Amino acid sequence: MSVLNKLKIVALPQKSGLTPEQQRRAKVIAKLPEQLKLAEATLGGLTYERQRWGWGTDENGKKIKVPLPIRIKTL
Repeated sequence: MSVLNKLKIVALPQKSGLTPEQQRRAKVIAKLPEQLKLAEATLGGLTYERQRWGWGTDENGKKIKVPLPIRIKTL
């Protein structure tokens, strides 16, 4: 019991994170460059399509990596 008597109990300081409003603003700001690329492509008469890599199968049934389009959410 002598070891337990030497221990100090202190309150854990709370993390000072972002407020929900600040988190949402940061999320919107992160998506603005992509929307700018979409707007510039539209004004230039081009199409802009963001892609990610996923798995698909070819004619022989072998798995290969293929580009998949991602829908861009506009505000």
